[in-house]
Amino acid sequence: MNRLWKFSGGQGATELALALPLVVVLLFVVCQFAPVFYVGVASAARTGVQYGAQSYVKAIDTSAMNAAATSDGKYIPGLTASSTHFCMCDGN
Repeated sequence: MNRLWKFSGGQGATELALALPLVVVLLFVVCQFAPVFYVGVASAARTGVQYGAQSYVKAIDTSAMNAAATSDGKYIPGLTASSTHFCMCDGN
């Protein structure tokens, strides 16, 4: 029993040597995919804002802004959009 315990000293180093390349590759893939996802979401948000910035009538049409944003981000699964009416106009 004591003999088996004596030879298991490098087990942790071996497991680390086998698992570390996989963890590094996974981290690299996540780091490369995150900017692509962010650009897609930012583009969808920009589309909704551009729709609302066209006129005052379109600025209060929040459902159309949401539709514009979600249609631009149609390839992003689970994307939802929500907008609010905010205007610091003289008459409002």
